[in-house]
Amino acid sequence: MQCFFIVLFIVEISVKFIIGFYEKSGVELYIKMRYHKHQSIFPEDEAEIGVIGVEKQKMKNKLIGQIVRFSLVGFLCFFIDYGLLLALTELAGFHYLVSGALSFAVSVVVNYLLSMKFVYEARARENRTGEFITFVLLSLVGLLINQLVMWVAVEFLGIWYQLAKIGATAIVMVYNFVSRKIIIER
Repeated sequence: MQCFFIVLFIVEISVKFIIGFYEKSGVELYIKMRYHKHQSIFPEDEAEIGVIGVEKQKMKNKLIGQIVRFSLVGFLCFFIDYGLLLALTELAGFHYLVSGALSFAVSVVVNYLLSMKFVYEARARENRTGEFITFVLLSLVGLLINQLVMWVAVEFLGIWYQLAKIGATAIVMVYNFVSRKIIIER
């Protein structure tokens, strides 16, 4: 039961980090788009201040909706990843790091398909191959983080590999959302 609360705490901190990061950068991006070149970055009247407030709220609501969709896709892919990890390790006898890499690879493909359909904004996708390669490269960095966290947790901290996977997933979740939002949805 303690593990559940630890994971819940990590997820809560992660979501707060993501919202805080994008609240700040989103408003700055809006101001840069609206007041570029030689215009002042400061609104000139109350009506303009209201517009910025409304735009900021719209961006925040859009981001929260995107985080919810990202979380739903992520939880589904986590169960695929975690289920395959257990099956390959416990039933097939693979080493936990090999199982982790294989299960992660399968969940990345499912995550890509669902994320492009439900999470990230649709845009002209003339180069789906390039987009998928970018997604996979970002996911490989996520895999490295995942494997490193699991290895350190199991080998040096003596944490059970199943619990280490949950912690590693929480850390990689933050990396995945931020990196994909910045690079894929730009």
